[in-house]
Amino acid sequence: VIASYEGNLIFIPSISSSYSGERDQIDSFGKELVQLLIPNEMDYSVPTWTHNYLLPGEREIIEAQNKLFEKLKEIEAENSSLELKHDEFNKQKILISGTGDSLEKTIELIFKKLGVSILESEANRDDLIIEYKDKIAVIEIKGVNKSGTEEHATQLEKWVTEYALDNKIIPKGILIVNTFRELGLSKRTGINFPDQMKKYAVKRDHCLMTTVQFLGLYYDCLNKPESKELIINKLFGTVGELDE
Repeated sequence: VIASYEGNLIFIPSISSSYSGERDQIDSFGKELVQLLIPNEMDYSVPTWTHNYLLPGEREIIEAQNKLFEKLKEIEAENSSLELKHDEFNKQKILISGTGDSLEKTIELIFKKLGVSILESEANRDDLIIEYKDKIAVIEIKGVNKSGTEEHATQLEKWVTEYALDNKIIPKGILIVNTFRELGLSKRTGINFPDQMKKYAVKRDHCLMTTVQFLGLYYDCLNKPESKELIINKLFGTVGELDE
């Protein structure tokens, strides 16, 4: 066997020599072999002025290409529109996976979509202040790897107290926590809010809920627009953990 061929690969025996003249011949042989097996492509490019002359049947081909190009532009535009809509769903999934600014901004955006007003808060405060039908609520938002903690509840109470002192109105305190955020939903079997935390929330008139519940609340409002006011008012009326 002097060679074997597999697809685009050709294997030949190793050829070597200790004499410089023969090494040059071997190199030359290798180059000639490559040129023989892989010939240079012919150059069929033509100058642009030749485009002014159409051969029989060429116009039909060009028109067909133009139609396909227009269809391609329509498909690309439609796909771009679908991608934007899909991005909106991915943003909503921040509610089951996110934390920090992205989680806070997503909740704020959903409140706006539901017709809930966002009130301006002071600088260096990470709470969210909303108004709905003359009701005011101060919201603390957290994304954590485990359950909610009393520290979250006491931070919320701090914001509630500061708002009441500044505005002479006692707002509703709402704590929204993305608990066990690094686990899939089916694996979130732990307690979202410990008993001691729930007792504290009841004493302070706080509402406790998860971001997953908030996502469900949003879709309830979309699916039952006639019940939107009733659904949102559950946030203001719940004392302790939201049980839906």
